[in-house]
Amino acid sequence: MHRIVTQILLVLILALIGCSAQQADVGDRLDELLGREPIANETEEDRWESAYEVSYALVAAINDRDYIAAFELLDILKEHPQRDQFWTRYIEAFIYCRLGRFDETLQILNELRPTSYNTGALELRGICYVSMNRLTEARRDFEDIDLTFPGGNSTALWNLWQISLSLGDFERAAEIERVLGERNTLDTRDMLATFDRAILNRDFVEAESAVERLPNLPTTIDDPFADFYDPTVLQARAQLEIARGEIDLGIEIMERIPGEIPGVTFTWPELPSLGLTIGRYDDAEFWAIKGILLSGGLEILEELEIDIPGSLDEYRSISRLLAHAETASLLASLGYVALNRGETDQALRFADKAIEMNPYETNAHLLMSSAHEIEGNFSEAADAAATGLLTAPYDMAVVVNYVRLAQRAPMALGPTDPDPGEVLTEILERSRDRYEIFPLDYMTQYNLAMTMHLAGEDGWEIYIGEALETWPFSINFQMEYIVSLALNGDLPGARVLYGNFDVPANLPWLVELYNRVIDTGSSDLLDFTSWLRSEWDPSGAYNPFLDAIAETALSETRP
Repeated sequence: MHRIVTQILLVLILALIGCSAQQADVGDRLDELLGREPIANETEEDRWESAYEVSYALVAAINDRDYIAAFELLDILKEHPQRDQFWTRYIEAFIYCRLGRFDETLQILNELRPTSYNTGALELRGICYVSMNRLTEARRDFEDIDLTFPGGNSTALWNLWQISLSLGDFERAAEIERVLGERNTLDTRDMLATFDRAILNRDFVEAESAVERLPNLPTTIDDPFADFYDPTVLQARAQLEIARGEIDLGIEIMERIPGEIPGVTFTWPELPSLGLTIGRYDDAEFWAIKGILLSGGLEILEELEIDIPGSLDEYRSISRLLAHAETASLLASLGYVALNRGETDQALRFADKAIEMNPYETNAHLLMSSAHEIEGNFSEAADAAATGLLTAPYDMAVVVNYVRLAQRAPMALGPTDPDPGEVLTEILERSRDRYEIFPLDYMTQYNLAMTMHLAGEDGWEIYIGEALETWPFSINFQMEYIVSLALNGDLPGARVLYGNFDVPANLPWLVELYNRVIDTGSSDLLDFTSWLRSEWDPSGAYNPFLDAIAETALSETRP
């Protein structure tokens, strides 16, 4: 989870003080935006002498997430004859990044050509690259900052640590940890690094201490108006509660954020994602629709003909610039809800719209691949999987999806698609190395199990068992462990264990189980899958998707 944090520099304010201007219409617009009464006999020079107020208003508008006003104020800055061109463009890029319009952000920043001494602009470009899944380029920018200020920039160190873990460069990650351990905790970035490491190590005492200290540390935002009791503290608190199993409390905290900090919506996509993870599909759907409304997406909901619950009518009137990245993520979650119900056409529509809004939304590519596979369109599924891999080559879910699909439908791959064997070898090594460092982290345990399973290695069930014991709320952990029992011939145990969980009907899992029957030829797994199908789909709503693959699975298990 990457939190977008950058600098709004006081240089912008100082650059405007004492300047003069020419255009009366600009002065009129400034009066209107700032709510000022015109002053009799005020000259244009006098009006522009006070025009530095616009920079304070712009800072306040950005902090309030009022980007409509921010862009209007930015237009005034652009018309100022003595404006600071670099910082005006930087602020424009900052707003675009906040709105999830990463291509525009990157275009502006590349035109500015920031150096390591332009820390704010280089940080912003690094954050933009992270959001675009371009981790090697993000690392380059943050490494440039660290080379200029060795061990002195906490934002660069925090991002470098996370990027190094994602890239599998555990030697560099360990080096950064040593640097962080040697320096005093100077600001919020240092403490967030401490918090993240504590969560991965399931050291909840340390994580709790970090959360308590966060509001008392200076922020890394160089902005006199910034209030760091922003979503970061609440977000960390929610993450801590969820990690230690207090799911409802974590959800309650996340639901509070937009109310307590108006305009803050970038944390909201975590809610429907969590709902999908723990099998609360109706909640996930509700949270996703509410999040799209909060993010200014009423027109998107209407375009896609998504029904808005009556309890959310009050949010229809929200007027703000669309948050592209957040809305794309929420659409992907809606797509997964539809897919679980067997509504593949809807899922593909949502995936298309999500990718149109943010082509770097990895869950949308995964959704598209899965929907095409369920429909039996393996060429389209492979195309989506390959596109997802090119978009996010270090995302474990994307990589596992690509290798799994390539193993089952090798003829669907194109001649230029990555070699699945090479991809698997690399992620298996990365998963093992990460497990050596974070053996208590449930996603590390799960990813190692999945890569070992893809590689055909024995013992993958051990790590699924660890993941389930560590965090028993994930339906994927639950189903994987149940499947491992069925594959080992323990059908009674598999059914009993299933009865202990609350796993809702889920079309993708039934398709996956039939595929594993075809992969393994296991009659025990076929028996369990047939039983589960009768439990989940007594009316036969899934039959159009399952009949053909079930027949193939049956033929694979016949003597």
